[in-house]
Amino acid sequence: IKINYITKKIDFYESKNGEFKKCRKCAVFPIRIIRGKPFLEAKVQVDTIGNLLTDVNLLIDSGGSDALWLFEESKKEIKTPNNFFVDILGEGLSGTIYGNRSRIPSFKLGIFQLEKPTVSFLDSLTTINAKIFKERNGSIGAGILKRFTVWIDYPHKKIMLKKNSNFSEKFNYNMSSLEVIYNGKQLVREEEKKILTDGYNQQIDSNNSLSFVTRFSYKFKPSFIIKSVVKNSPAEKVGLLKDDIILNINGIQAHEFSLGKIIEKFQEKNSKKIKITVDRKGQKLKFEFFLKQKV
Repeated sequence: IKINYITKKIDFYESKNGEFKKCRKCAVFPIRIIRGKPFLEAKVQVDTIGNLLTDVNLLIDSGGSDALWLFEESKKEIKTPNNFFVDILGEGLSGTIYGNRSRIPSFKLGIFQLEKPTVSFLDSLTTINAKIFKERNGSIGAGILKRFTVWIDYPHKKIMLKKNSNFSEKFNYNMSSLEVIYNGKQLVREEEKKILTDGYNQQIDSNNSLSFVTRFSYKFKPSFIIKSVVKNSPAEKVGLLKDDIILNINGIQAHEFSLGKIIEKFQEKNSKKIKITVDRKGQKLKFEFFLKQKV
């Protein structure tokens, strides 16, 4: 498969066509397939151990929005740095998964080196079910992968990477302290205005004015809901609650976003004002808070 994060396109290739062709400025790495899932080896520098690079085995999680997950104590060097905060990482079978968010000085994969990536550290109890083989030390997610065009060759157990225009972007995380999830479809009324034209498709000008026809259409659009709110966060302090349905973010109707775009909005920059309107049991409420960078 080929994953192009810039064009948001995935191409699938038949394995009988052989290995993918090498390209200029690309790097090829071996992967291991464990229970149908791809793993690769990389190196991380954790600030608690100075400049030493530690080898790690990482699950390739192209659907995960984080840059890196590291499992504490999977190696003695892998420990949460002193500067961290507790945050929501996602949902598991037993409920909400919390972990320590921080940064590490660098991540290295062959010829590629990325500075100050964001990392989520999970404790050994949380990672028991996640470790489908004992050598796993964490995951590499879209926060890193989106900086490349990615080819994965499962039959020949290889991955090929080529830097794209995202490569030098700074790493950030969701600074809203809100976990937002997809809430199904909603029926939305949209207004369309059309200028009246004659039989020759010319605009009808009556007394130096234009005539419009207003038409309404109904379409199914995505809905998003707040799954959880981090305690003592700016979002909680202004009054946002679990199960609030998001209607509007900074003047844009929520159904105009994808879930990925909402997450990007919450990652933009420190101290950015977020104006959010929600539906709480039929009541429309408005809130304002500022994104807060903690590490």
